Order: sequence, then C-alpha cells, then structure tokens
Amino acid sequence: RNSKSIKSLEGVVAKLEAFDPKIFVEAEVEKIRKTIGNEKALVAVSGGVDSTTCAVLTHRAIGENLVCVILDDAFMREGEPEHVAEILSKPPFNVPMKIVNVRERFLQAMKGLRNAEEKRKMFRETFYRVLSETARKEGCKILVQGTIRADVLETVGGVKTQHNVLAQMGINPMERYGFKVVEPLVALFKEQVRMAARYLELPSEFSERQPFPGPGLSVRVVGEIRPDKLETVKKATAIVERELTQHKPSQYFATIIDNEEADQQSGISHI
Repeated sequence: RNSKSIKSLEGVVAKLEAFDPKIFVEAEVEKIRKTIGNEKALVAVSGGVDSTTCAVLTHRAIGENLVCVILDDAFMREGEPEHVAEILSKPPFNVPMKIVNVRERFLQAMKGLRNAEEKRKMFRETFYRVLSETARKEGCKILVQGTIRADVLETVGGVKTQHNVLAQMGINPMERYGFKVVEPLVALFKEQVRMAARYLELPSEFSERQPFPGPGLSVRVVGEIRPDKLETVKKATAIVERELTQHKPSQYFATIIDNEEADQQSGISHI
C-alpha cells in the first residue's frame, strides 16, 4: 500500500514539473472556442482560484458571449461578492459581472439540515437549479465551470461530495438542468490551476487563495444553520484570515459549534 502511495505521489510531482501554463492556456482557449462556437455560455464565480481562473480563461476565449455571475448565496465571506465583481470587471480582465441575490433561497433550502454531507448535496441541487433558471433567462445552453481533478476524485471516491461534480456521478446535466457542461480545468491538480492563474496575471489574492468549500460557510457552521451562527462565523473568518494570511500557513479557517451540536455529533464529517 505504501509503495502504491509513493508511486502515486511521484506521478503527481512529475505532472506538476512537466506542466507549462502558457501551453495549457493557449491550447485551452482554442479548445473552448471550438467547443462553444458562437453560443452563449454561463459561468458562476465564487472568488476561489478554480472558478476565477475558469472565468478569465473562458472570457479570453469567447469574450462577450460569456455571461459571468456571482451567486450571493449567504455563505460567502463578508463583502466577497462585491469585491470579486469589482476586481474582475476592471482592467486588465474586463469581465462583465452580475451579482445574483439568492440568499433566502439557499437559507430556506438548508433549513433544518445538520450534517455537512447533507448540506453539500442540498447546496449542489439548489446551486444548479438556480443556474438552470439563470441560464434560461440569459439564453445560455452551456455552463462552464471550474471543476478540477481533486473534486472528481473526492466525490467519486466517497471522501465528500463536491457540488460541481455531475457527469462523473451519473447526473446528466442536459436532462436534469437544461445545459451542457464544459470543464476546462478538470484534468488539472490545484497547483497546476494556480500556475495557470499566475500566467493569466490574476492577483495573488485569487491565485494563492487556499481551498474554500463549495457550499461556503454553510459547512463551517456545524449543525443547523442559524442567522446568529452564520453571522458569527463570517466575522470570525474575516479575523482569522486577516491575522493569519501574513504567516502563510497551508490551511486555516474558522468554524462554529455549540454544546448542543457537540453532544449530538457522531462519527466524522468532512468540512
């Protein structure tokens, strides 16, 4: 088993060393153009390195035919939707951004859920239902998303459900949601995405940003999501990130749990 793990790690290192972001970006831009053609496409941006890189890459390929939205789902960091939209909509990126307020819809969908995996699955369904409605409204039949290799491996392997994995789990997005999915980054590991982001000259706050859950702070509120707990974890997240970012730890985040949930918690729940 250890031998297989070492060989697997060696394979990952070899792929990272061989990866050329310039070649990848140029090839993927052409591939996206051929795949999408003159059709309109929709992309949802969270501000994370995957979705942001995906949006900038796709905009470079199809320009004004890309509709770029930020779903303000109540689970993002404080002021994040506006901050991300401001940066990406200005030079040198010039990506037109639309913020869609769907806070109440997501909060209602998550109401009463306590388990992180249950939240992930409900988030995924609500996320794609909202995108389906947005795509129809904008006249888009293609969804471009920043799914990466780790998302697929974790979901298919049963580690935890990543909200942006569909076809690999037997979900037909055209039948279920009415759009075709294009995934420019699906063959890449996280570090390769960062390399592509740097090549695209994304600010370091995007290219070096540590992983953040797809369902956002909903899974960093342990147990049922209440307005007071959500507000507290947002404030705590702002403080933790402000104080620790300068020290460059590999992973850090704030979470909130109360005694009632601690007593009820059993087993391990990946957040």
